[in-house]
Amino acid sequence: MRTAFQKYRIWILVASLALNLFFIGQFAAMRFNKAIPDQAVGSLMRGAIMQLSPEGRQKFQKAFLERSDLILESRDAMIEKRLDMLKKMGEPELSIEELNALMAETRDLASSTHKGLHALLLQTTANLSAEDRKRFSNYMIRELQAGTKTIKKPKEK
Repeated sequence: MRTAFQKYRIWILVASLALNLFFIGQFAAMRFNKAIPDQAVGSLMRGAIMQLSPEGRQKFQKAFLERSDLILESRDAMIEKRLDMLKKMGEPELSIEELNALMAETRDLASSTHKGLHALLLQTTANLSAEDRKRFSNYMIRELQAGTKTIKKPKEK
């Protein structure tokens, strides 16, 4: 008998992929645009950054861009591995063993990227004022709590 995790494993991985691509897209936008737009465009991180004072936004952006090396390498490797995984998934002959190995490698790279992102977030928020950290934190909490209310547990069959 399959456990609930085994049943929904592919959906968990797809959700993880979507969330990671979202954050990577936001990171790339900040990295390559070299500016934070005046309006929040619906992203969690941008929305939180827009809660900061103008000085806080400037400090955050400067620190983020200066230390982006913490995640660039693992992010690029993770994207490549995910592409390999998705290509393998679409092949006419599906090899569960190979796909599972690619998924495991992707999870390891995603974990490494998350660790780098957390280190980057720690360094970028360390220089913010207590008031700006509170604004950033409150926004993230509010948005994450709102997001969890939209996730429904699948019904058992």
